[in-house]
Amino acid sequence: MDISEHTKPKPDETFEVYGATYHVHHKSGKHDAPTTMRVEYSTSGGPKKEWVCFNHAGFARERAVTWWERRSMVPAPGTTEAAVFLAERGALATPVEIAITSDDGWDRISRCRLGDVPDYKGSLPVLRTPQPLTGGSDPFTRSVMETFDGEEIQPETKTLYQQLTDDEIPF
Repeated sequence: MDISEHTKPKPDETFEVYGATYHVHHKSGKHDAPTTMRVEYSTSGGPKKEWVCFNHAGFARERAVTWWERRSMVPAPGTTEAAVFLAERGALATPVEIAITSDDGWDRISRCRLGDVPDYKGSLPVLRTPQPLTGGSDPFTRSVMETFDGEEIQPETKTLYQQLTDDEIPF
C-alpha cells in the first residue's frame, strides 16, 4: 500500500440532519481559553459536532461570522453566550443535511444544506455592565445578558447553557 493513501482525506459523507442543539463549550483544563459554541447535530449517521469560535480573534472569528451570516438575518453576535442565546430562540436556519470530511484523523463539517433563514423577531441579548463571577477568569463569561422583555440570563447558568467540559475540539 502506498503511504500517500494514509494522508488522503476520505470522500465526504453526507448525512440527513434531524435536529441541532447549541451549547457554550469550555475547553477542559484551560480556564483562560475562550469559550466556543458547540453545535451538536443529530444525523442519520449518528451525532456529529462542530465548534464555532465567536470569542476568538482572527481567522477563527471571521469563520464564525461567515458561519452565522449564512444562517441568520440577525447580525453576528459578539460572544459565544449571545450566539447560543439567539440560536436557542430560533434565530438560525435549520440545518437539513451536512457533509463530513475526515482529514488527519479528525472529522469536520465541510458543507451544510440549510432550510430557510428565519425572519427572527425575538429578543436580542443586550450586554450590561460586567458582573464579577466566582471561578474562572474568562472575560467573555463575566457579562449578564438581558433580553428586551426583561428576562435575565447569566452565562454560567448550566440549566440554560448546558456547559460541558469535555475536550473534543481538534485544534
